[in-house]
Amino acid sequence: MNSIDHYPGLKAQLDPKGKVSKVETQERGGQTYVRVTQHFADHEGGQYLFKMAAQNAD
Repeated sequence: MNSIDHYPGLKAQLDPKGKVSKVETQERGGQTYVRVTQHFADHEGGQYLFKMAAQNAD
């Protein structure tokens, strides 16, 4: 499993109150995609999918 610390630009886009529990990467068609699972204290959370472009997240 990757660490969110490997993606500082992506980390800056996440809610700082949440806890990142999983970071997955996948190469598809020459693009890198990063899926982040984030949870909060009230057991809410979500998954976010980012397309990486030159070390920046879209």
